[in-house]
Amino acid sequence: MNIRQISHEEIIAEANYDDCVNLGKQVQDDVDLGRFKIGDIGIALKKRYKDDKRQWYGNGVLDEFAKDIQRGKKTIQEYCSMSKFWTPEKRQYVIERYAVNYSVMKVAKRFKTHRRAEAFLRLCSSEGVNTVDDYARRAGELKGGKPKPKKVARIDMRCTRSEDGKLTLHADNIPPEILQEIELGKMYTIDIYSIEE
Repeated sequence: MNIRQISHEEIIAEANYDDCVNLGKQVQDDVDLGRFKIGDIGIALKKRYKDDKRQWYGNGVLDEFAKDIQRGKKTIQEYCSMSKFWTPEKRQYVIERYAVNYSVMKVAKRFKTHRRAEAFLRLCSSEGVNTVDDYARRAGELKGGKPKPKKVARIDMRCTRSEDGKLTLHADNIPPEILQEIELGKMYTIDIYSIEE
């Protein structure tokens, strides 16, 4: 018996729903290319089934696909939007030329055209920008919006409340390099998350 290996591209081109769900589950672990692959799958499914709500129990095919691969609907829509903007040929070129990932390409997409997005990536490359936060901050500066503040540190803390209602945050064992970044008297924003001990 001859069993032929089917490529991802063939599965997407055929847009058989069950095969697409299986492929979507397989590629999820690849943080960057997996998102694009899921977006490609979503585009193919939407094209093939044209969101026939009767076939999908009142939902669109993307809603069912999101549910079946255990992702949010908005997440799948974002992946489709990214895959539509960064077609396989364009994404391959940009990834090879600028050594960027999905998150950076998402920031570049804010510039609405490929010409502007690539100009942004070229500028950031020449300036030595290398983190997603720095790309986002630079995009904010170029677009004239309020720049995103730079993340200074991540510190685990304990919280206590005194009888007069004042809240005190206690941080132990802060590394010296983080202490150097913190200026006394300067205002900082703190996002608080509960963590398991």
